[in-house]
Amino acid sequence: MSAMNSIEVSDEVQECIECRTPINLGAKLCPHCNSYQDWRKHLRLPNVTLALLTALVSVLGLAVPSVYGFLHTPKSDAAIVDIAVDGTRVRATAMNWG
Repeated sequence: MSAMNSIEVSDEVQECIECRTPINLGAKLCPHCNSYQDWRKHLRLPNVTLALLTALVSVLGLAVPSVYGFLHTPKSDAAIVDIAVDGTRVRATAMNWG
């Protein structure tokens, strides 16, 4: 009967991937070493670093179009080359070079 109890206990706990202490089965955070047990275990960046990267991406998302518009000068030349009036219709021919 004691073997059966040890099986039940081992089914309810798992080892932490960092400190190897027993923790509850399905726990996402180890209460001993505060390491994540789910997909976040692969991200070894502190929360501050992730927050700074998120801020950088959002600022770049706003700044890049403005910088591109400032540095890029369009090289096109558009003109209306022909206007014709036929009774009640007006016909215009426009050309765009560039």
